[in-house]
Amino acid sequence: MAEELYTKKYGIDLGVGFSESRNEQNFEPSGSVTIQKNNNFNFSSIGFIGMKHHFAKNFSVSAESGVLVGFDQNYRNNSSKNQGRTVEDKTSTHSFSLSLMPIRTLRFVFHF
Repeated sequence: MAEELYTKKYGIDLGVGFSESRNEQNFEPSGSVTIQKNNNFNFSSIGFIGMKHHFAKNFSVSAESGVLVGFDQNYRNNSSKNQGRTVEDKTSTHSFSLSLMPIRTLRFVFHF
């Protein structure tokens, strides 16, 4: 029975991310305090398709292409306190991305 020379594969990679940061600055002489807080949420998905070619029993080459779809949401809250007065600035940004990856991976493999 002959072994197949070409193998096709496809699939989806999913990703979820979250980050949070906080920075506080205290200016002693004036008594003012500035606080910056950031929250970031990220959701992504990569659809891919690939092919593997066996040149010999122990050597193969494979390549994958893919499309990345992502959504990113960022919340920023800046607050300043000076002599009993508080000033707040809240912003929120949203972004959507679509990227084509013509060659996502290229592998040269020696099998033992």
